[in-house]
Amino acid sequence: GETISAEEETTEEAFEPEIITSGDYEYYINKEGTATIAGYLGTEDSITLPAELDGNKVTEIGEDAFSSCDALTVYVEEGSYAEQYCMDNEVAYDIIPEETSGTAEER
Repeated sequence: GETISAEEETTEEAFEPEIITSGDYEYYINKEGTATIAGYLGTEDSITLPAELDGNKVTEIGEDAFSSCDALTVYVEEGSYAEQYCMDNEVAYDIIPEETSGTAEER
């Protein structure tokens, strides 16, 4: 068995997810059965988080998913899990303008 050092305190008890790579993203299936982004492998400096990976709905971002991407800007939908993640983890982000929906404010 592995010992977990005190600084890596996990809230999950021995939840060892299998990391799956999909394009530029690494993710795992969380306890809710949806996808959690575990890492970004690409080289872009701005990304829009996918709504799903391999057909799995993305609902979370892992704590250190973008820790190695210093200059990364994440495009997020307003009020989404991604925006909340970026605020909580001080990741640079921009709100995606909602051109696709019919509720565009006048520009």
